[in-house]
Amino acid sequence: MKRYLMLILVVIMIVSTGCSNRTALTIDEFNDIMIEKGYEIQKTTLIGDDDFDTISNAKTGNYEIAFMTGLSIQQSISGYEDLKEIIQNMPSDSSSEDEVKGGNYYEYSRTTDDDYFILSRIGKTIIFSASDKKYKDTIILQLEELGYK
Repeated sequence: MKRYLMLILVVIMIVSTGCSNRTALTIDEFNDIMIEKGYEIQKTTLIGDDDFDTISNAKTGNYEIAFMTGLSIQQSISGYEDLKEIIQNMPSDSSSEDEVKGGNYYEYSRTTDDDYFILSRIGKTIIFSASDKKYKDTIILQLEELGYK
């Protein structure tokens, strides 16, 4: 009986932590955090784009992390799915993929022989990075600190 109670408790803990909501950043919060970390920011307002209102690129000499604000949650979901499909269709001899879904967030990543791609959506916002695989750990750390991983 104790085993069953313990198993039920473990399942409840996994489900409750796996489905929790995360708090999306605003584009200004993203920019402020990344500037403080030493990134150069390039902000773009898109005209005529169906999914995104604004994109901000945080750049270092080695990689970029893009932050996008959707016009609505539905449009952000559509943009996320479009970007995910593009990443999935990139040719590679071998690759590994990972996807996490919970509460109000989605995350997809792909590692190939040479490259690393990560896409994370919370609410109307998306963070995306494509880089050389050697920067994978650094990018993951940055996204964790931003609350998008």
